[in-house]
Amino acid sequence: MHYSDQVKNIKKSSLKVLTSRHHEIINLLEQMLEKGIPDLTMSELASKLKISLRTLYEIAPSKDALITMTVDNILRKLGKDALNEIASIVKNKDLKKGVELLISTNKTLEKQLALFKKANAGSVKEDLLKGAIEVNGICFIAKQVLMEAEDMKNISFALRKEKNLVMVLAAKVDKKALLTVMLTDDIVAKGYNAATMIRVIAKEIEGGGGGQAFFATAGGVKPSGIVAALEKAKEIIG
Repeated sequence: MHYSDQVKNIKKSSLKVLTSRHHEIINLLEQMLEKGIPDLTMSELASKLKISLRTLYEIAPSKDALITMTVDNILRKLGKDALNEIASIVKNKDLKKGVELLISTNKTLEKQLALFKKANAGSVKEDLLKGAIEVNGICFIAKQVLMEAEDMKNISFALRKEKNLVMVLAAKVDKKALLTVMLTDDIVAKGYNAATMIRVIAKEIEGGGGGQAFFATAGGVKPSGIVAALEKAKEIIG
């Protein structure tokens, strides 16, 4: 799910008006987010914030929703400040300064979104592992995700330290299909090769790719072939 969709869902599901205390807690979470909180549970977050778990759940129903709400709060503040600055600059007709501010604001927003991805990575990894099945004695993950190529790579590398795991991710980006294959080292030792696998399954998306024995990527022009590509990967393992 994209970030904007997450924000919409949270707003739809949250009918309770947040109190000033709740907003104070969200401000504290902003500071914590910069240091990274992917491995903390809601209970651990409540403990660090020195509040009750019940209070934390009053703000958001889950850790994912809490992180999304916090990042949205950061972005809204940045957007408001930027608009005020731009309005002042336009009034004074300082075009050069206005352009410089827009560039600076964009870089700041990119940084905050990067922090969101980092904070959310722990939950993504957990969800992927929960969805794993056993194929021929191997823990197997095959899933279509809403990610960019770089995010797919980062998640794959983060899970490489697991044991006995094969993970195949697919995504549709700009009307094209992306595939990644990650094998843990013990799977590679058994004779499997990610580069070999990717070349086979990439045919389903009318594309090609390559890589290393433990990680490979491919791109293609047929997103409708993603499901078939994931099934083909399962056949290879089985």
